[in-house]
Amino acid sequence: MTSTQLAEDLFVLRGADSDVNHAGGRELSSRQLNFILACLLVLTAVPRLCVLGTDASYPNDAFYYFSVGEALAAGDFEPAFSYLSLNFYTALLAVGSWFKIDPLWTGVVISQVAAILTPIPLFGWVRRLYGLRPAVCACVLFAVHPKMIRMSTEPLRESLFWLFFVLTIYLLWKAVTDNKLRDFLLAGVALALAVHTRSEGWLLVVPVLCWPLLRAWRLPQMRTGMLGGIVLCFTMWPALVFLTNITLLQSHTRWELGRLTPISMGLGISSQEISSYLPTFATDQSTGLEDAVAEDSSNVVPQAVVVTGAVPAALASTETVAAPGILETTDSSVFIDRLPQMWDQAERRSLVKVFWNDFIDAINPLVAFMLLVGTIRYFRDFFVPEKAVLSVMFALLMLAVAARLMKLGEINGRYMMTGFFIAAGLAGMGMNFYLHCLHSLLKKLWWGLPHTHMATVVLGLVVVSIIHLRARDEPAVVSDRALGRQIAAELPDQSNFITSTSSGRLARFIAGKQASAFVTPASKGCQECLQAKSGVLLLETFFMPRADLRWWVEVAESNGFRITQLPALEDKTQYLLLTKQSVPASRVNVTALSQTVESATVRQ
Repeated sequence: MTSTQLAEDLFVLRGADSDVNHAGGRELSSRQLNFILACLLVLTAVPRLCVLGTDASYPNDAFYYFSVGEALAAGDFEPAFSYLSLNFYTALLAVGSWFKIDPLWTGVVISQVAAILTPIPLFGWVRRLYGLRPAVCACVLFAVHPKMIRMSTEPLRESLFWLFFVLTIYLLWKAVTDNKLRDFLLAGVALALAVHTRSEGWLLVVPVLCWPLLRAWRLPQMRTGMLGGIVLCFTMWPALVFLTNITLLQSHTRWELGRLTPISMGLGISSQEISSYLPTFATDQSTGLEDAVAEDSSNVVPQAVVVTGAVPAALASTETVAAPGILETTDSSVFIDRLPQMWDQAERRSLVKVFWNDFIDAINPLVAFMLLVGTIRYFRDFFVPEKAVLSVMFALLMLAVAARLMKLGEINGRYMMTGFFIAAGLAGMGMNFYLHCLHSLLKKLWWGLPHTHMATVVLGLVVVSIIHLRARDEPAVVSDRALGRQIAAELPDQSNFITSTSSGRLARFIAGKQASAFVTPASKGCQECLQAKSGVLLLETFFMPRADLRWWVEVAESNGFRITQLPALEDKTQYLLLTKQSVPASRVNVTALSQTVESATVRQ
C-alpha cells in the first residue's frame, strides 16, 4: 500500500459505515501500523512537553503521595498504608526518594512517560474492537484532551492508572480473541497494578469475567481455555500481593492485602481486620506519638494566622491589640467546631448540577459531543454483547460517582475521567462519522479539497490545546502563589516549615523545598519537626475533616504551638497557620490575611 492510499484510509471515508472493519477492507502491514502508532505517540507527546515548561499546579494530593513515598522509603509503614494500602505509584515515589530524587520530578516523569505510552494499548484495543479509523480518532481525542494534558504534567497517579487500565483492556481482549494463556497472565498483572494504583481499577473485573464467558458460550470448544484464562488472570492478583508481603514488607507488623474495599464492604469487615487473622512476621512498630514530650513553652511567643486561598486585600497588624473581627480565645476546640467546611455545605448544593458540571469538565465538551454523535449514529452497538460490557462498566462508574456525591456532597472529577477510556471506542466512532460528514460538506463548498485536510484539522486541535493550556492559569494556583508570597514576607523563620499534605501546594509557595508535608502528625518526621525549638505549621481547614483537624491541632498544642488570635469566620476556603518562635515579642508580627475566594474556585 502506498503512502497516498494510507492517507486516504486514515482521512477519507467512502461511506459512513466503512470504518467498522479495517480501513477500506485493506490489511495494513506491521510497518504501516507502526508508522501510524509512532505518529500518534508524537501527537500525544508534543502538547504535553510544550505545557511541561509552564508552572505546574501541583495539586495538594501530590504532596500526600510524596509523604507516603517518603514514609515507605523510611520504613514508616503505618502512615504509608493508612489510606492507600498497597499502591504502585507511591512505591515508585519511594524508589525515587530512596535515591534522593526530588519527588516532584519523580512524579512528573512518571506521569509524562505513562501518558505518552497510553496511546499504544488504546490504539490496540479500539482498533481490534471498532476498527482502524475509530482507533486513530480515539487516540487523537486523548492527545488533545486539555485536562488530561494538564494532569500529565502533574505528579499524580492518574496517568499511570490510565496506562494500566487501558493496557488491561487491550491484553484481555487480545487474550479472548487469540485464546492465549500468556495474554491472560499479562492481563492479570496489569489488572493487579491498575487496582493498586486507583480504586476504579475494580471496574476491570467486569470484562475479565464477561468477555471470556461470552466467548466460551459462543464457542464451546474454547471453554477450557477461557475458564482457565479467568482463573489465571485473577490468580496473578493475590500472587503479587503475597510476593510483596514476604519480600518488601517483611518488617511490617501485619499483612497488607491491598485495595479490598468492595470486598470488605460486602463482608462488613475492614481489610485490617482480615489481615489480623493472618500470622505476622515482625514485632509491633510504635508510632512514637505516645512518647512525644512537649517542650517547655514558657519562653515561647506563639502566633497564629487564619488565611484564605486568595490574594490578601490588606495586612492588619495585631501585635498588641486585636484587630476588628478578631476572636480572642485559646479554646481551639470551640474554634474548630465553628470553622466552615465543605461537608457542611453539601445540603445547599444542587447535586444534579454538580454531577453534570463535573462530568462535562472531566470528559471535555468535545469528547462529550463525539460520544453523543457516536451514541446516536451507532446505537445498535449497545446490543452487541462484547461492546455492551463496556456500557455496563461506564454505567457502574457513573453510579458509583453519583452514590459518592449523594453521600458526601462532593465528587472528584478524576473518577469520571476513567469513563473516557471506557467509551473511547464509541467516541472514536462518533468523531469518525463527524469527520466524514464534515468532509462531505467541505468538499461541496470547496471543489478539489485534498484528502489530507483532516490531518490539518487534527494539527489545529493540537495547536489550540497548547495555546489554551499555556495561556490559562489555574485560579487556585495563582491565588496560592500570591498568598504564599505574602505569608513568606511575614514569617521571621521558615527553616522548620511543617504542613499537612492537604495544604502542600501553598506551603511550597511559602517556604519552597524547606516545607515538609506529612500524612499525619504521628509520622516520625513530623514528630521531630513539631518538637523543634521553632517552627511553622500550616493546616487546610475547609476540606480536612474536623476530626483530623482536631488531631493535628491537639498534637501541635502539646508541642508548644498555640492559637491565640483568630480572624472572624467566613464561609470560604481557609488555612490555619500556627507558629512557635523562640524570639522576643517585638519581633513577632501577627497578621490577619483575608479575602473572599470566588465560589467557582475548586481546590484540587
